[in-house]
Amino acid sequence: MPSLLHDGLQPSLERGPFPHRQPQNSCFKTRARASFALRRKSEDEDFAGLWVCNATKAANVKVIPHVKTQDNEEEEEEEENAESISSKDSRLSVWKDAHELHALMASLKTCIKHRDLQNGSRIHANIASTGILQNDIFVANSVINLYAKCGALDKACEVCDKLKFRNVVSWNILIAGYADYGPGEKALRCFECMQREGLSPNSATFICMLKACASIRAAEQIHELHVQIERGGFLEKDLIVGTTLVDTYAKLGLLKKAHEVFNKLPICDAILWNVLITGHAQHGQGEDALNCLRQMRHQGFSPNDVTFIGSLKACATLGKTHMGQELHAEVVKLGLDAIENVVANAIIDMYTKFGLLAEAQSVLETLSSPDVVSFGGLIAGYAQHGHGEEAMLCFNRMHSERISPNGLIFVSILKACGYMEAFHEGFQIHSQIVKEGVHEKDVIVNRSLLDMYGKCGFLEEAQSVLDKLPHWDVHSFNVLISEYVENGCDEQALHCFDKMQVEGLWPNSITLAYILKACGNMGAADKGQQIHEQIIMYHGLEKDLAVGTTLVDMYANCGLLAKAQEVFDALPIHDVISWNALIGGYTQDGRSEQAMHCFEQMKVEGLSPDVITFICALKACAIAEAVNEGLLVHAEIEKMGFLEGHAGVSTTLVDMYAKFGLFVEAEHVLNRFPNKDIIAWNALITEYAKKLHDAEALICFERLQRAGLSGNAFTFSSALKSCASIGATYIGQDMHAKAVRLGLIKEEIIVTNALIDMYSNFGMLMEAQQLFDRQVVRDVVSWNALLGGYSQLGKVETVFEIYEKMVAEDIYPDIVTFAIMLNTCSHYGLLEKGQILFEAINTRHNMQPSLEHHTCMVDLFGRAGHWEKAVSLIKDMPFFANSTLWLVVLGACQKWGETKLGGLAFQYAAKLGRKDAAAYISLGNLY
Repeated sequence: MPSLLHDGLQPSLERGPFPHRQPQNSCFKTRARASFALRRKSEDEDFAGLWVCNATKAANVKVIPHVKTQDNEEEEEEEENAESISSKDSRLSVWKDAHELHALMASLKTCIKHRDLQNGSRIHANIASTGILQNDIFVANSVINLYAKCGALDKACEVCDKLKFRNVVSWNILIAGYADYGPGEKALRCFECMQREGLSPNSATFICMLKACASIRAAEQIHELHVQIERGGFLEKDLIVGTTLVDTYAKLGLLKKAHEVFNKLPICDAILWNVLITGHAQHGQGEDALNCLRQMRHQGFSPNDVTFIGSLKACATLGKTHMGQELHAEVVKLGLDAIENVVANAIIDMYTKFGLLAEAQSVLETLSSPDVVSFGGLIAGYAQHGHGEEAMLCFNRMHSERISPNGLIFVSILKACGYMEAFHEGFQIHSQIVKEGVHEKDVIVNRSLLDMYGKCGFLEEAQSVLDKLPHWDVHSFNVLISEYVENGCDEQALHCFDKMQVEGLWPNSITLAYILKACGNMGAADKGQQIHEQIIMYHGLEKDLAVGTTLVDMYANCGLLAKAQEVFDALPIHDVISWNALIGGYTQDGRSEQAMHCFEQMKVEGLSPDVITFICALKACAIAEAVNEGLLVHAEIEKMGFLEGHAGVSTTLVDMYAKFGLFVEAEHVLNRFPNKDIIAWNALITEYAKKLHDAEALICFERLQRAGLSGNAFTFSSALKSCASIGATYIGQDMHAKAVRLGLIKEEIIVTNALIDMYSNFGMLMEAQQLFDRQVVRDVVSWNALLGGYSQLGKVETVFEIYEKMVAEDIYPDIVTFAIMLNTCSHYGLLEKGQILFEAINTRHNMQPSLEHHTCMVDLFGRAGHWEKAVSLIKDMPFFANSTLWLVVLGACQKWGETKLGGLAFQYAAKLGRKDAAAYISLGNLY
């Protein structure tokens, strides 16, 4: 006989001595055996019935016993009597001690009940030694049941394989075992084998098969079972089968099919309605779930705990706060919250989804014995809404009540630690996870550890967690790559990506999105193009909207707008995000006209701009100084209601009007919002300072502080610039003191640089030098600020000493540095040093001298009387001379009495529209 275990569950077609029976209505009656005093229940009640109970409990379905008629009971009696007569002698010949058999069977039943595989195996060995397994199907099925219930399905198959004959109960036990323990595919193969043996499935078979198919989401096989169930008339005669079929369809999200079966059932009850409500709720169809609840009530069925759980979930999905509170009140009235933690837990979950965390906490406080799910729901809610401290308090309370956290709770509390950047607490929880061994079996917890360390900025620890994982997968790498990118460690992200590929892991769209973002951040166009080629060649994701959008964004960040446009045009469809990437790219590159063209084209295609679109459009208008277009975009924002509740839009609008110099409109937008954020204030103060409205900038700074905001580094740097411009010494010193109190001096280099610049402008070089000397980190701006102060006071030797020290410390001078140095040379006639510096700009530092640099050199040549060099320099300039340069020439001509060149210089200055009294005075002095 072929082996069930080793030959793919292909059993022999041999039939045993027992004729096949239809067991849905059969029942062995209790009777006295001549050979031994053994009373037992029917095979179907002992085995199939138990599996039906288990299957229906798992599906929230309650068992409804069949109604038997007198006629079919008499038929069963006759069949079983016939069987008893035919098998009586064989049993007596095999086993003479009925009492010993009775004792062994009772012990076996106890082992099955307690899942005691070890002792059950010993009993199996005693029974097998007698050979009774081949002659008594009841005993054989009991042994198979032992192994199936204990999850030892290979052993169950081995026992079944050795039987000379099997009945439907034998197969039901195996099918139910695979439905419970998996793999579900083997349950399907058992079902096929059973039918090839000529055995017809009964109610228990269909119930267990539906459970197995649901576990592997085998929709096609479920449909085939559905056909057989209808053909066999099981929907009409067995409500349990019908209910299980509805439940199976609902679990798979096939709610339309579930309703079709529901409508065909001869009767319905509260259990069936619960199945539909739960199915709709689990698949996010909250409105349909609540409609089912209304129909259920209309038909006179009272909701129970299962009904409320599904309905509360539906309210949470839909955000129906009022209805959820009404259901909560009904639960309290019925007393279900006091006796059923599962209902209270659903209420807690609902309130956390609403963001009503105080109400969720209150429900937990009413529970006499909150369980791990109760705490888990509340901790998850606190973490989701950014209340990390409350989540931690709840977690600690749970620990004090000796409730062990599960994987989901660890995931939530690690998320809270990441949100708070609470490394110390996260590290302690990591230790607890390792101690309890959760990290060895829960991959989601490991990913949460990666995420937590990344959010806290401890990327080495995150890398260490990844390195210690027993098995790597693409999702774990994605978490680490994303954290590297979010923390600005783009090179490490690329290294992690390369390692992932070396390990043979295939990147998905999430991996590619983050790694392309890293390339864009770094401006690594070559690497980005290489990945783009891989996407086309290996992954087939070039038409994927998410990947395509990230490619557009990457090329735009690298300044390759033509390539970004090409990728964008190749996408099969465009959404708001892809348009935003392109518009943002053009805006960032200063190509405002193309950005606004895309903005209009997007609307032509029927897409409505979102917050990011409007922010990009406003920035484009500001860059182009397109006042009229900016006003139109503002009007559109007002019409769509994006100004209220969107700080980014309002801040960008303030910034745009300020850049236009329309400060009244900018103030009007700012004043419309009661809770003004610091970014909006900074935009206004910065533009006041840039446009030399310094008094207004300082007034804004004062208003900001009266509004209860301290200001950040950008606020202080702009306000200090205004102090420097108008010589507001006392106000500047007061700001300095405030910056010290806020800790900005130690943490923010831009504030210290602004203070050095301010004191240099005040001529207070001692204070400027002291600040400079105390700086832990200095950049070129720090050196420039100090150089400018000493240059302004004519400390020429000190200026060159500072410059040489700066170069010695490997700080590369920038355009501003050379402007200060050349101005110093110009004012003090240092022609030779000026020439050396001017040549170094291009030859040594690979920079293009600016118009200001050329003006300084023209002034140097003019003051020294080197007219030919001055004129030659002007002719060779890569840009047009402005009026300032010609005034410099005119001043030099006045000094040396060079009337011809001076007259020419005056004409150019006048032609450029410079109405400066100094030009006329110089011209008068010249003649």
